[in-house]
Amino acid sequence: MNKFALIICLLAGFAVVAPPTLAARQENGTTQAAVPSDSLSTDTFRWGNTTYVNLAIGETFRFEETEVELLALKNRFNLIRVGSDTLLIAVSFRTPATTLGPMTLFVADNKNISALSSYKQTHGLLRKDALVALAPAGQPLVDPWDFTFPVSFTGGFLWRNNEESYMYSYSGANAASSGEDRFFPGVGIDVVNGRGLEKFAVLAMEAGKVIWVETRIPGTAEPKAALCLESASSAGIYYIYQNLFNRDLMVTRNQQLQKGDPIGTIWGDGNLENLNLTVVRSETVPTLQTADYNSVNFYPQLLELYYGRQPHNSQFFTKGQILFGKPAGPLGNVRNASAFEDFLGMGWLLGEWNTPGKVEWISVGPMGNVRLPAVLFRGQKAECTNPHQWYDYQINVRNGVYRIRASVGDCLLPSWQKIEFEGVAAGTFTTSRGEFTWTPEKIVRVRDNKLDVRIYLGDKGQMAGLSEIVFQQAAQ
Repeated sequence: MNKFALIICLLAGFAVVAPPTLAARQENGTTQAAVPSDSLSTDTFRWGNTTYVNLAIGETFRFEETEVELLALKNRFNLIRVGSDTLLIAVSFRTPATTLGPMTLFVADNKNISALSSYKQTHGLLRKDALVALAPAGQPLVDPWDFTFPVSFTGGFLWRNNEESYMYSYSGANAASSGEDRFFPGVGIDVVNGRGLEKFAVLAMEAGKVIWVETRIPGTAEPKAALCLESASSAGIYYIYQNLFNRDLMVTRNQQLQKGDPIGTIWGDGNLENLNLTVVRSETVPTLQTADYNSVNFYPQLLELYYGRQPHNSQFFTKGQILFGKPAGPLGNVRNASAFEDFLGMGWLLGEWNTPGKVEWISVGPMGNVRLPAVLFRGQKAECTNPHQWYDYQINVRNGVYRIRASVGDCLLPSWQKIEFEGVAAGTFTTSRGEFTWTPEKIVRVRDNKLDVRIYLGDKGQMAGLSEIVFQQAAQ
């Protein structure tokens, strides 16, 4: 299906009222000027070279002499017109920004994502239907002369970008307490084998003033610390660093920092070595208790600071071992439960029906798997029904012949799985609670650089489970 036909089909499925004509919008005064305001009371603000604009459906904003219009929403997807071009993009949980015509843009948040969260303060910057981030094409979202990645590269740090702790990553409902649904409010960066090591020092993202330092975190006996850095360039912007090692702090309250100055080293959560970083915009200084209020979606900026640009190239593999749903720990917080990202080279193909951009997952002890029922997140705000009788997991690979097999089953529940690799049947498997079984190894040929794994759902409502995929190129 070509791009034009796809847009028509998607519009047909949107339950929205057609926006008024341009003339009517101008007559009603809904066409806005492109003067980014730093006033904290406005719907528009700027951080670095990026202007964040709240838009209602049918509302326009003129940026760099080009009109931007929000046409429609469908769950996490947003249909946006930029000049005479139309673009369908999802809220950027961990998706890079897109360049279209004279601008680079991404969607920072929308009302359908906010509606899933029990913590509305996290989405406090969203005041209309969508929060769209815009920057002039050819310019970085944040200037690398003024900003830097928050972890030092001197010790050989590598960021895989595949943690589940990305921006607004759906964490599910906590049924053990109050049943609250929430998202990860900032970004949790895995720093594997970096606990307490200065070679992986945490850095000031930009120049600013240390507003407060907290070395005793309520509710934990771990040696963790947190601090707040006030931006020197943008009024109301604060950086909240958490999971620091409280014995290695290199700054004090009221200290003025320059971009790249070391702050300390990371600690993490339990046996997980990670840095939690949140960018917030607030009229008052945020506290540790309000550190996730008014969160700014800055994942595309992080990607840009790490790669030196937005990662446009696809990642390809010739072999791999992919683990699903495994508990967070020494290898990082990687569960492989999220939607496909081309720059990562793998993920689940989840259409507009899936609002959180995820499938379910479960872990028990060292074991884990993703869960694939017909209805995901049943009973939660993120509940959604798969319109297909299957789930597809896709891996970017070099063309050639591959050997592939998978481990299926579920940690806690019985499951039923029928599985195919590149259309080649690998069998049907019924597993008991806590039982996992390997499919036979299959030999398949890939001609389109996509290695597809399809798992069918049972016609009696059975749930499928997937724990591991192992593949390797056998011949070109």
